[in-house]
Amino acid sequence: MTIPTTDLTTISAMIIMATSQQQQQQQPYIEQQLYDPYPDLTQIFIIRFVFIFFYIVIMISAALGNLLITYIVISNHKMRTTVNYYIVNLACCDILISVFVLPTKMFELLAPAEWLALNDTWCTIMSFLQSVMVFASLLTLVATCFER
Repeated sequence: MTIPTTDLTTISAMIIMATSQQQQQQQPYIEQQLYDPYPDLTQIFIIRFVFIFFYIVIMISAALGNLLITYIVISNHKMRTTVNYYIVNLACCDILISVFVLPTKMFELLAPAEWLALNDTWCTIMSFLQSVMVFASLLTLVATCFER
């Protein structure tokens, strides 16, 4: 069975048209890749370094400051009042935030998306802990206000 030459030219013309349409459809995608309206600036070394530096400074100062408040209230018998116990509770919540939430947020902001490091289990656990710690801090502040 032979194919007439007119059918071959029609088929070849259809193939050329299909490939040119595919190239035209890919062109806007290539332009979109070249122009990213929301670039990931956290992947630039100096910005990443500044983020890490300030996160570490905040985590260490928050943990040490709140540990110092807890130590002062526990070690001094005159400081053991109801309001100061609320302040110690608030300091404990802030210590937990600086130890658990801030490192995870730093990792979330600075890790490249290709790593896929924060899996479903870790995200679920950290979302729960973050909510519990923040609400515990908030409710401690409310209880302190009612006590005064």
